[in-house]
Amino acid sequence: MDLVEKIKKQIQDLESKLEDLRDELDKKDNNPIESMSIKKEIGDLVKNINNLKGKLPVDKEKAKMYFDLMRKAISEKLTYKEFFDL
Repeated sequence: MDLVEKIKKQIQDLESKLEDLRDELDKKDNNPIESMSIKKEIGDLVKNINNLKGKLPVDKEKAKMYFDLMRKAISEKLTYKEFFDL
């Protein structure tokens, strides 16, 4: 199993755990102490999922599109060298 597949598997596992925690939160919503700990766990899971998604490679076509958008956003006053030195 290559690295990309491992990351995708981890994301799937975390997303399924996230759904379980959301279901549990719905059941224990009337208990503030338990619901706070579940909300904290959900927040941590979302951070982990976003972190793992950031490690996935970007599609070449999307990368070209983002670069074109970035290039268009550079004003005439700002040169490429100034932009990359920011």
